[in-house]
Amino acid sequence: MPEKIGVIDIGSNSIRMEIIKINDDRSYCKIDESKEMVRLSQGMERDNKLKEAPIKRTIKVLKLYKAIVDSHNVDQLFCVATAAVRNASNQKTFIKRINEDVGLDIDVISGEKEAHLGYLGVVNTIDIKDCLIVDIGGGSTEITLVKDRTLKRSISLPYGAVNLTEQYLNSDPIKKNQIQEVEDVIKESLDAISWIKGAESLPIVGLGGTIKTLARVDKHKKRVPLNFIHNYQMSKEESLNIYKQIVKVNIDKRIKLPGINKSRADIISGGLILFTCIMQYIDASNLIISDAGMREGIFYSHYLDHINYKYKYIDNILSHSIENTLLKYNFDKIEPNGPPIAIAFFDKISDVYSLDQEYRKILWVAYKMQNLGKGVDGYYSSQQGFYQILNSRLYGLNHREKVLSALLGALVSEDVLKSKFKKYSMLIKKKDHDSIRMLSLLLKIGNVLERSLIDTSSVTYEIKKNSIDITVSGKDFLQLEKVYKYKKEFNKLLSRDLFIFYK
Repeated sequence: MPEKIGVIDIGSNSIRMEIIKINDDRSYCKIDESKEMVRLSQGMERDNKLKEAPIKRTIKVLKLYKAIVDSHNVDQLFCVATAAVRNASNQKTFIKRINEDVGLDIDVISGEKEAHLGYLGVVNTIDIKDCLIVDIGGGSTEITLVKDRTLKRSISLPYGAVNLTEQYLNSDPIKKNQIQEVEDVIKESLDAISWIKGAESLPIVGLGGTIKTLARVDKHKKRVPLNFIHNYQMSKEESLNIYKQIVKVNIDKRIKLPGINKSRADIISGGLILFTCIMQYIDASNLIISDAGMREGIFYSHYLDHINYKYKYIDNILSHSIENTLLKYNFDKIEPNGPPIAIAFFDKISDVYSLDQEYRKILWVAYKMQNLGKGVDGYYSSQQGFYQILNSRLYGLNHREKVLSALLGALVSEDVLKSKFKKYSMLIKKKDHDSIRMLSLLLKIGNVLERSLIDTSSVTYEIKKNSIDITVSGKDFLQLEKVYKYKKEFNKLLSRDLFIFYK
């Protein structure tokens, strides 16, 4: 039976709401989401008490979200609060007031649970084995060490973008001695975490508005024409350069920087000083941005129980998200008994033509997703396919891999391929052009042969000095004629002839 799950996350700086539907076929999709800045922790640094004005802003937003949740007839609602409410001296009064005025029951979660839920959000949406997860909120920061996809240790620090700004950064522009004071406080806290040395030189997976702002500024700087931010990757040097650019200017100039949200401009420096301290402390290799965090962790925790999943987290997130996408579009792909010809062909020639395993991953995604555009509009299937693959929630792909998968899966023409390479030149490399053309050829040859082959397990591939021979069962000369249409292109790209033999 289908089920709708609602999540309301009451943070120190913002309130977020998501509604996700789980279907009978185990697929799921996000059907509504919203975010409002309320700055609930504003003014708490003096006496740890939630103030009336932020409470009123919070109640106003929660009433709206409650109405939205009710209109969707949500089956189960998770309403959680984090650092601001967790640390408030008037926590009980606030919870009671929300219950009476809005009709919501709030679960105030511990820092440890917040870190665990953030971990679940990351491990089910980013293909990474070892990392340090850093989730910077308005009033706390959760740090989690992950080894072999398993949560090893975590801690919640009582510092976030809002309370650091209010307590230490009260001048505009910020003074060097104020930055130093924050750095000293953070370093002292990190020195007390014995296990953090185990994160040395690992990548950081960053969560929260502070770190996503870094990525947005970087995307604007590089003119990356993609709307999504999940699994966006930056070098340590790129992060440091943007940090310096943001922190050194006053708020009026900061607001004008492309990628800076006006509602976050006054607190972004506090969060960035904190993040940069952690990044330099462990000498992180690079930064990976996650748009999935605690809310997604709440959903996956429920979802995996709902479908009786055999593991604590999704074992192959790319395969799972592809399956989920195809089910969402009600797309039934007929696959052969045996390995896909394009993939088996790749495995045979990859060493000869120096094709690394990243290309195999891209080819596999394209093979699975290639006909998606036809479900929307057969006439414009290539354009539709490119758009849908690029913008689908295909977890396990970074931005470069997504662009290449979309180009390959859409089987775009040579002219379109050249224009797309120009548009996405900041993400893809020159050598990718010929590689994508070669993979596209493998895909097209495989598609033709698989139309009449039920069993591909008996197909053999032999690389000779001047040719590549493919042997298949049967005598389908019509398909042979269609394959041979690609002989000229095959010879040009692979410098060998193509021969098909039937046995």
